[in-house]
Amino acid sequence: MKYEKTIKVLDEKGVKIPKFLLDCSDDKYNVKNIGLKNLEEVKKILDKRNPKLNNYFLGISTNKMNWLCNWVEKNIVPYLKTVYGTQCNGRVINLPLEIIEFRKIHEYCFDMDETWIADILLCAKKVDEGFFFNIMKAKSYGLWDIDNYYGKCKEGFSIYLDSDDLIYISITKEENKTDKIYLSHEVGHAYYNYINKKQVETFDDFIDTEYEAIKFSILCMLNESEEIFEEFISNILSDICLKLTNIYLSMELAKDKYNIDKITKKYFNIILRITPWLVDIDDYKKSSMKYNWMNIVLIDELDEYNVYYLISEIRALFWGVEKNFICNINFGGENICEIITKINTLF
Repeated sequence: MKYEKTIKVLDEKGVKIPKFLLDCSDDKYNVKNIGLKNLEEVKKILDKRNPKLNNYFLGISTNKMNWLCNWVEKNIVPYLKTVYGTQCNGRVINLPLEIIEFRKIHEYCFDMDETWIADILLCAKKVDEGFFFNIMKAKSYGLWDIDNYYGKCKEGFSIYLDSDDLIYISITKEENKTDKIYLSHEVGHAYYNYINKKQVETFDDFIDTEYEAIKFSILCMLNESEEIFEEFISNILSDICLKLTNIYLSMELAKDKYNIDKITKKYFNIILRITPWLVDIDDYKKSSMKYNWMNIVLIDELDEYNVYYLISEIRALFWGVEKNFICNINFGGENICEIITKINTLF
């Protein structure tokens, strides 16, 4: 069967299978959802952790990781503190996690004519006319699933159909400007597949496809208002900080997964430095919040994907600065190529 794995992935994600793919297979697949309900599961997860993944994080240099944390704290955190309203006395306003879901962007709803899709297609045409015709072909084959329906997963994703050199794209709409961001991101992945003609397989592939996706989203958001664009860039910066704290936690767990108090103290210190806008110090004194890092383990967020996203987001950020698309971040005259090289050698 031509796209058996693709059909299985789509079915597990609860999305409708396009007729183009169903012509290749009539098989049905069952979905199994495994839920983790208590903190005792944390130790079980750590015990079962992939040894190769554990060794990967063990191999990260502590000194180099500290350098990266210092660099982010110096160059990114100060700007985000002003964006997210840190109080001058050091105690941070307790903002909900929705701040990384574009607070202002949600206020701007689309008209019914869906011109935002036309904006993305026009941007694709400006980037590469051949790519524009490729995604238009995929769209005409029903390989763009942007409708909402019961059972569909919220996650946006794209899958390269190598036999036909086409890309399947799925997003769940929220009927606001985030839709443009999510769809343009997946179209950016499609552009990576279009120019490379291959599946994403290696470490470098993952970084490169995310890099193209973020770059394309930046290009698509340039015609939005200054307020919306800055909110969008702030989200990228915030995600860099969040990914860095996840990588730091992964490294500490690999070194000493059962020293709970030591890990708790180190993790609290790093999020206070790198993501202070998400921290309420008084809440963290409560026992219910003290071990909140365990929830990150429970939802299985500690993998190498944090590294892929971190590197690709920083690369895209530098690209935007070099192109003068991003003007609100100043790296103090540091050599961008040297920084990228140093980050690449870190992982």
